[in-house]
Amino acid sequence: MIIWSKLIRLTHWSIAIALILNLFFLEEGEIYHEYVGYTAAAFVAFRLIYGFISKDVAAFVNFPISIASLTEFIRSKVNFEKKDYAGHNPAASIVYILIWFCVLSLALTGWMMGLDQFFGEEWLQELHEYISWFTQFLIVAHLIGMALDSYSFKRKSWLAMFNGKKP
Repeated sequence: MIIWSKLIRLTHWSIAIALILNLFFLEEGEIYHEYVGYTAAAFVAFRLIYGFISKDVAAFVNFPISIASLTEFIRSKVNFEKKDYAGHNPAASIVYILIWFCVLSLALTGWMMGLDQFFGEEWLQELHEYISWFTQFLIVAHLIGMALDSYSFKRKSWLAMFNGKKP
């Protein structure tokens, strides 16, 4: 059963590649760094719009992000219970929303650094850097979560972003 459409997978990988390029390969302040950052923000904006208008598992109405669902998720993990979700689990939902927020915040602070009003402002450069570090932390949390899900359920969870199928 396909749970992640080609559109969702394309968006996921476009954001992931943009983050990898800007975090590890492209030089800060260079034009390509800016273009890639704005492109990532555009893909996040598209994903947010899609999340509000879609009817599939990627719709935000299907994200279990309440305190009750997160508490239940943590309780199930502490008790070694296997509670599966059709799409994202509560922790993953929060991590993805935070990553998207960070990408948009990086684009905003990056744009602001190019304005005459904020040019050379150290606080803004530091904020941009802190958001970048937090984004890296969230990416690591995402990868650890995928590994734990794969291990816990004895499946290749990571494969879903390639073929769209949740094993």
